[in-house]
Amino acid sequence: MRLFQGKTIDRTSDRGMLITILALAWPTMLEQFMQTAVQYIDTAMVGTLGTQATAAKRAVAQAVLLTCVLGVFFTVLTVALSGMILWKSVIC
Repeated sequence: MRLFQGKTIDRTSDRGMLITILALAWPTMLEQFMQTAVQYIDTAMVGTLGTQATAAKRAVAQAVLLTCVLGVFFTVLTVALSGMILWKSVIC
């Protein structure tokens, strides 16, 4: 696999696997960092409006987080059950 300046990386070694994973994961890590930074800046901006505005923002953030967690839960559940069903159909 060619990653940096035409160098070939052996993906079968542990170091090669780590380099491949980091090369694929860095955009996601950067996005998570930027999302966290935006949340902090947003909270600071709302904080200038007063305690009621900050409490309202936090209440909405909790509802959004709960919705995301439930979405991930049902996605993982669906994938796991589908995998079990497909695995049984392959074995039997």
